[in-house]
Amino acid sequence: MQLRQENTPIQPLHGAWKRTIAGRGIDYVAVPGCYPPVGECGLEYRFVSCWPGAQQPDDRYFLCAEGVLASAEFVLNGKALGTAGPWVPYRFELPVGLLQGENTLHAHIRDIVEPFGPTPGRRFDAGIVRDLYLMRKPATFIESVSFRATLDDACTHAACEVLVELNGPVTGQLTVTLAECATAREVVSVTVAPGNPICFPVASPHLWSPDAPNLYTLTVRLLVGDSVDLVQEMVGIRRIEVRGQDFYLNNQRLLLKGVCRHEFTSAHSYAPPVEEVREELALIKHAGFNYIRLVHSPQSACVPRIAAELGLLVSEEPGTCFHNLADEAVAAPALEALRRLVRRDRNCPAVFAWYIYNECEPNIAYAQRAAALCRALDPDRLLSFADCSGKHAAVKAMLAAADLSFYGINQYTVWPQEYIDWMQHYTDRPLVFTEWGGWMLQGNPRHLKIHCDTFVRHAQPTVSPRIAGCSFWCWADYEEYSRAEPAAIDGWTVEGLLDQRARPRPDLQLLSLMCHEMEHPPQVAAPPIEILATAPQCVDRWLPLDLTAIAGDQGHLEEALAAMRARFAYRLPTFGALTLAGIDFICRDALHPAQPLLLGKGRAEVVIPVEMMVCTIAVLGHVALQGGYPSSSIYSVHHTDVEIDKALGQAAARYEFLFDDGLVMQPLQHGIHILRGNNICRWWKTAPRAPDTRPAVQAVLHPSYEVLRYDLWEHSFGAPRYLKAIRWILEDADSIQALMAISLRQG
Repeated sequence: MQLRQENTPIQPLHGAWKRTIAGRGIDYVAVPGCYPPVGECGLEYRFVSCWPGAQQPDDRYFLCAEGVLASAEFVLNGKALGTAGPWVPYRFELPVGLLQGENTLHAHIRDIVEPFGPTPGRRFDAGIVRDLYLMRKPATFIESVSFRATLDDACTHAACEVLVELNGPVTGQLTVTLAECATAREVVSVTVAPGNPICFPVASPHLWSPDAPNLYTLTVRLLVGDSVDLVQEMVGIRRIEVRGQDFYLNNQRLLLKGVCRHEFTSAHSYAPPVEEVREELALIKHAGFNYIRLVHSPQSACVPRIAAELGLLVSEEPGTCFHNLADEAVAAPALEALRRLVRRDRNCPAVFAWYIYNECEPNIAYAQRAAALCRALDPDRLLSFADCSGKHAAVKAMLAAADLSFYGINQYTVWPQEYIDWMQHYTDRPLVFTEWGGWMLQGNPRHLKIHCDTFVRHAQPTVSPRIAGCSFWCWADYEEYSRAEPAAIDGWTVEGLLDQRARPRPDLQLLSLMCHEMEHPPQVAAPPIEILATAPQCVDRWLPLDLTAIAGDQGHLEEALAAMRARFAYRLPTFGALTLAGIDFICRDALHPAQPLLLGKGRAEVVIPVEMMVCTIAVLGHVALQGGYPSSSIYSVHHTDVEIDKALGQAAARYEFLFDDGLVMQPLQHGIHILRGNNICRWWKTAPRAPDTRPAVQAVLHPSYEVLRYDLWEHSFGAPRYLKAIRWILEDADSIQALMAISLRQG
């Protein structure tokens, strides 16, 4: 799917090149190919031109280098042509008459000594790592093509625009066609004079997405007299946008389920064959990922294009890695690499975002320059970075100043809670953990699983804080001689989902499951309910009181309780209709609302209407869900919320029974009438008892963290009396107390 100039004659300059150091012959190296850095060297190649007798007066010849490491100054037949920078394509025009029948091409290569190009902390090889060739073009030819498709709100109509940049006198006639790749059906054909944007509509387009990677063939022909220049590229029609904390692709919420992939491979370094790249990307797709972060420098042009065919999103970055972005010796070549990268890949629908740096210090001036450059060339693409500075204020200021699209954060930790803490800092734009995992999680399935579960839980659209995606570090082991154990062993960084021989590790299965569950969260069964209060059986008739319509806002209390359980993905039980020791109850969760009545700070009183004759009352609840007796304080690495211990007999709340003939008050004390609702406390499973209540019903929410129990409290008023209402009044503002159901006996 690489950009093709179909009628462009080229002559590859591949083969064995003589290598010299300080003018002395050393050996021969392959082009394209790699070798370990040597600092500086010369490469020499002698070749016979394939056009010695076919040159026309208007022919133009170019030397094209698709990628060198880290710089290459080219000299042909003694004439300096120019210097190519790292990673990205460069092209140099040959002076008229310079190309002879027999030719000598020299390349002066600088590698590890360059200030920009070598990637700190990662494998870095040297050489002419990508295609190098001569190209013949007519006097006027197509310099570049930019395709842009703007979808309407319903994503059913696309307004397309093609910008064609010519090199040479602006003349001739342009024909643009768009055809479906799958069927070859021509959708649009437009012929115009060059110089203006070419606009056309596409009704009911086949949209590109990871699930349906529909592609179109864009063909641009330039006819000047008898000369035809043709450029052909695969494009896609899709819309990616930011809405709040989320990404949307074609009006569907998009989660980035990603992995970090390097350009180099163990077998071929920075010059892998296309077949190997396709096989590797297909395995990533098969594993369930929909996104690849192409770290940490521009990768071969075939990578994003194969990704587009397979249905994989990618992000690309210019090679700024641990660099000082305030140093113009770094910033200038980095921005040039970014400019050339954007021009090369801006038509590829797989490119999700441009990242402006990896693990550099936040720099507003550089970010603004990079953002302006990208938007001038590619207005609709998202922009971000991969930051690990931990300087939240500086990161936010940089994002705002450059109007970047989302936060990209590299974070490694052994505790899932630390990821949640980082989420709390970035809630105004989408957040992607652009790196996570590494040796701290690798090879430990239990530890890796709880991190995967954390990302699954915080990827859900109803959860706050949440992420918009993540990319695991990393896809495959690689050689690296500057990192100590345990991340690296014997010169290899062993943090990959594939080992040195490209064999999948067991961790890959867990990551595949995480990718599936981010889109399809596991259905957690409600815990079974155990009835504890079975005897003695009451034979009298009881009337359950309807508590569903009790007025008052308890949302802040529900949020506080939810935060206590945020680390664990278990469901609260639904008790519904219960019979406890012969007493009928209808719990508040039988119908909406699904929460018990709560009393706590910010809701110090609840009024429960009754309006009937009553002689006995039975209340299901009488527990503190936060703060209670015995021993509420939690000391555990898994629990950071510390509650306050309650003393036996300490005032918790009170009931005021409003009869038509007077008021009856009932104090409620911790340990006497109110107990802690969780039967697991600190390191122990407890069995708290209160003299005025009895255990009634319980559910094991998590065998290690919570056994939720509600207690039964019964009270007789003697002869039947008309009860107008019950006032439930808070005494202990540090607790959150629960009332699930009330049942009344009339006589």
